[in-house]
Amino acid sequence: MAEDIYKFITLPNVAKLYKGFDISYEELQNLGIKGDNYLKFIKSIRYDSKNLVVDVDSSVLSIADGDIVVIISTSEDGKLKFDIDLFIGGKNFSISLIATQGSTFLPFDLSSEEEYMKVDDLAVLCKAFNATSESLTYRISGTAEITAIGLIERGVNVEVEVEVVDDIPYFIMTIERPYRILNSVYSDNGGITNIYYDGGNNLLFERKSYSRLGKLQSSEYRRCTMAEFSENPIEYIEFIFNFNVLIEIAIEDAADKGINEDAPIGDIIKGFSYSGSVFNFDIDLYPLDHNLGKLNIGIGHNDSYEFSSLSGAVYMLGELFEITFDFNLDLDLGLNVKNNVVAKF
Repeated sequence: MAEDIYKFITLPNVAKLYKGFDISYEELQNLGIKGDNYLKFIKSIRYDSKNLVVDVDSSVLSIADGDIVVIISTSEDGKLKFDIDLFIGGKNFSISLIATQGSTFLPFDLSSEEEYMKVDDLAVLCKAFNATSESLTYRISGTAEITAIGLIERGVNVEVEVEVVDDIPYFIMTIERPYRILNSVYSDNGGITNIYYDGGNNLLFERKSYSRLGKLQSSEYRRCTMAEFSENPIEYIEFIFNFNVLIEIAIEDAADKGINEDAPIGDIIKGFSYSGSVFNFDIDLYPLDHNLGKLNIGIGHNDSYEFSSLSGAVYMLGELFEITFDFNLDLDLGLNVKNNVVAKF
């Protein structure tokens, strides 16, 4: 899916992006750049050594001999920096560009250029991402509220522990459903589900339910690959939460197997803003998977520009299923996640 991400920067905005980059839209076209409105030539986007690396197909520029590599980073003074490598006529050219204050960038509504994000805000986001990535262990913890077919379950505790070893992430997610003898959401009295990711391609689900006396019973397990989870996420979501039959039937009736892996990124990211140390994203996941819907998320940072909080809501199956969440993020706790995960597999 990452291989098919589309670029959605207008050429006029590219020309406006840089101080001293005095080149007109017509001159850009004369260079052989294809497309009058939007460039859709991104081959891949990846994160490498604290930089965002974008591989652009050579067909975007008729005079280029090979693919174009764009490295996006932040400069020492916190400005957004673009390093571009390309071959023309058998020779390598390297170009460095710095975004200026107040530049406009990345319109999210492809039918209008009125909605856009500030390059300044994007530079702060890159700075926060880089600061956070210095850590090798993370803990996300907090509470969530689940609404399923109008029934509300409050006080679900969530904790995610992550350890990065040799650039490979391992995680354990724990979801604790509160103990209740009588509830309208689950088919048990609540319980604890642990989800283990082995840093490769495998997931392990371990669920324990509370007895009527409030004691955890023996574990039930499910295993799958990441591909299997992607093909049928509803099955594993039902196992995690152990919904009652009424909710399972409603979920399965509403489920749609359709997946669109070729969705342009402009159809997914609907908005971005930065205010009061919080990055706010409006995302539509439906083009990726028709079982998913809107995701509104706010990511906060501390004075050191490290991510420190996550809050928002995600909708699934239309608005039949909703999860609202409020989490804290703690860094560098010396967690031993990898060994705990390996022991389970």
